[in-house]
Amino acid sequence: MLADGSLVAVKREKEERTPVGELQFQTEVDILSMVAHRNLLRLCGFCMTPTERMLVYAYMSNGSVASHLRERPGSEPPLDWQTRRRIALGSARGLSYLHDNCDPRIIHGDVKAANILLDEDFEAVVGDFGLAKLMDNKDTDINTEVSGTIGHIAPEYLLKGKSSEKTDVFGYGIMLLELLTGQRAIDLTRVAKDDNASLLDWVKGLLENKKLEDLVDNDLKDNYVEDEVESLIQIALLCTQSDPIKRPKMSEVVRMLEGDGPLAERWERKKLKSAFNLRATIGTSSSGTGAIGFPSWPLKMQKHLSDTRGDQKRHLGQAKQFSLRELQVATDNFSERNIIGRGAFGKIYRGTLANRSLVAVKRKEERTHIGELQFQTEVHILSMVIHRNILRLHGFCKTRKEMLLVYAFMANGSVGSRLRERPVSEPPLDWQTRRRIALGSARGLSYLHYYCEQMIIHGDVKVANIWLDEDFEAVLGEFDLAQLMDNDDSNVKGLLEEKKLDNLVDNNLNGKYIYVEVESLIQIALLCTQSDPKERPNMIEVVRMLEGDVGLAERWEEWKKLQVVHQVVELSSPPREDWIVESAYDPRAVELSGPR
Repeated sequence: MLADGSLVAVKREKEERTPVGELQFQTEVDILSMVAHRNLLRLCGFCMTPTERMLVYAYMSNGSVASHLRERPGSEPPLDWQTRRRIALGSARGLSYLHDNCDPRIIHGDVKAANILLDEDFEAVVGDFGLAKLMDNKDTDINTEVSGTIGHIAPEYLLKGKSSEKTDVFGYGIMLLELLTGQRAIDLTRVAKDDNASLLDWVKGLLENKKLEDLVDNDLKDNYVEDEVESLIQIALLCTQSDPIKRPKMSEVVRMLEGDGPLAERWERKKLKSAFNLRATIGTSSSGTGAIGFPSWPLKMQKHLSDTRGDQKRHLGQAKQFSLRELQVATDNFSERNIIGRGAFGKIYRGTLANRSLVAVKRKEERTHIGELQFQTEVHILSMVIHRNILRLHGFCKTRKEMLLVYAFMANGSVGSRLRERPVSEPPLDWQTRRRIALGSARGLSYLHYYCEQMIIHGDVKVANIWLDEDFEAVLGEFDLAQLMDNDDSNVKGLLEEKKLDNLVDNNLNGKYIYVEVESLIQIALLCTQSDPKERPNMIEVVRMLEGDVGLAERWEEWKKLQVVHQVVELSSPPREDWIVESAYDPRAVELSGPR
């Protein structure tokens, strides 16, 4: 227990210092300080002395999945079916975040039931990153010395040393079989019964012989949902295919577990030597519903930001506290030549840190009560979140006279500037880039809404606050202000109804777009801007609509029916003078802040 009363788990490394142990310690500190997700173990801190190496984690009160499956005291109840389903989904979400939403991507390297921990609510938390590896977004795999746990290691890694996200997918598939069966990945006691020592081979043997009643964990005592058991077996076998190319991505696994992914199609495409009629061999079981829990993470925040004096260095979550001198040197003493943006808050400067990395330094010009609150809000939130589609805060500086924020440099400016302030010499954003911007920003908002310990509402989503990195990937920025937005979509609705998309799409595209995709994006935009917030999709649904995995057509038909109802209500209501807006008022001209 720490001085503030919080419970922690302290992992003390072996007294003997070895190169392997040192590397694993460093790896775990480096990687866990780069990630933030409610289904990944939170690193509270670490300690290094000449004789000690210790890691301090958030305390997981319910131990590991493996301990509940195989080391459970008789006085404790077993994991019920719905809890096992939530564990399958939560751990899949954590791994999907590592593979798809971190930059660089992260391979866990040792996915197994012993490394899936359970918090006080039995939510799955992926831990033990000692064998994790960073992987450049341009690489498909990396060659490394083989390490891990026998029975969980993918064949291409064991035989050739090739590691990728698909090696984690294989390990996850074995972990699913552990959840289903309660068995170990390798168990020599099965050999004595003329069975396979390998859990995967044992399961395949039972399937071939249609002995499903022997597969499901006896602790469940038939208290499971047979359709869901069937689905989890199919997902596990898809994940453990010998060819890594045929295994699904973890993001696909998440959608399959949520019921939105193409599990049936993937299963049909998987050409097994024998056709398994799983349902026919599963005994009668009780029905139930799948309670899916949403994901948790962040580092504890200091309540107040103190001034930076001298060379004193502190960190707030992921953000470093810079000295004023460091930022003066980086920006050539805030030279006018380095200004890359202006707004109501002040100016943004291009800077180069001592390690030669480019940054953007946002300098607040006046110290007011509101300005102090905005500064503290932005530091607090951006130091807690880590996602490839969220602007990264490198650090901050606060003195008696200065308030400065240091961000990753966005080489291609904002979407707003690209659409409306583009020099004639630069090409416009092409259609595929615009679609990627729509999807990337949706993913960032989905992460804020559903995958943070506390839901975060951005409050000011607009093209001026969507930035573009060197690869034109969308990065959501500006977390300090909430602004009123113009939601008048009547003009767009009219053009859409009259099928006049040519009058709607940006002229800079010169007709180079895909009509059906434009129509889909407009439909999604109008669904998102409905006056009744209950009718709007959540950002997870938006991501799936953009990826083509959710029934946009059905939602759109519902929307059109609602418009008819609204028109009837409007026609039957007498006009009121106090509703009339003066024609001189143009909401589009209202700007609460300058360009950012």
